[in-house]
Order: sequence, then C-alpha cells, then structure tokens
Amino acid sequence: MTKKPLRKLLGGTAFAALLMPMQSHADPTASIAFSWVFGEGFAIGVKAFSNDESGKAAATLGLDYLFAAEEWRPNVGVAYLDDDFFIDLNVGVLNSDFSQVNVGIGIGPLDSDDDDTPAATDPDEGDPDEGYPSDEGYPDEVYAPDELY
Repeated sequence: MTKKPLRKLLGGTAFAALLMPMQSHADPTASIAFSWVFGEGFAIGVKAFSNDESGKAAATLGLDYLFAAEEWRPNVGVAYLDDDFFIDLNVGVLNSDFSQVNVGIGIGPLDSDDDDTPAATDPDEGDPDEGYPSDEGYPDEVYAPDELY
C-alpha cells in the first residue's frame, strides 16, 4: 500500500468519526482502554466515544501507548458499548509520517447510560388540578362588600 491511498483511508475514517458525534443525540463520554495491537502487542490508553448509550455502537477517537514499540499511537475506530464495558476495533498509526498503520482491538470499563431510565411524561395526561394549591383552608364562598356588586 502506498502512502497516498493510506492517507485517504485514514483521512476518510477520521472525517467519519468526527461526523458521528454531530448526528448523535447522546452525550459523549471517555474511558481508559486496554488494547492488543496486531503486530505490536499490548497497549494502554484513553478513548473518547461519540455517545454513551448502552447497547449501541459509537465512533471512537483514542491515544494508546504501545509498550513494545515505546511509542504513542493515535487511532480512530468503532466500539460496542455495554452497561459497564466496551469493545472496540480501531485503526492507528505509528510514526508521525503515517508510515506504519496497524489494527487493534480493545476493551475497557465504561459508565454508559441505561435505556431503563423513565421517559418524560406527557403534560396533557394526569390530574388537571395537579400543581395547584388545594382548597383546604379556604371558605366555600367568597364574601365581598355589597358596594362591589
């Protein structure tokens, strides 16, 4: 693979990852990640996710430290978010000239949003007098001076 198609691939992947948060209706979140980079070994790093909804996919943007290469590896990818963990597949680069591209798989802890949260209630449903002061302590009839009538 030559450098020019590789740059297009990485640029397109990064562009798609940047567009994902704009289309999302959830809050972005971040976590630590433990990754296995094929051909390089174990890495640890941080990941940012485009959303935090449990049971959904999210775009990721990460930075890993590869212990074997003793280098930092920026990466983009996609992850599946569960209630308390994530699994991701990412593409990253070593060296500042994009000369070494590699693929990694990672896992890490995550505090995601559950879909079990109660939905907002319809304001048209329920008791129409709810929220108004009760009639307790008020007389049944209001008396006013005769000159007002």
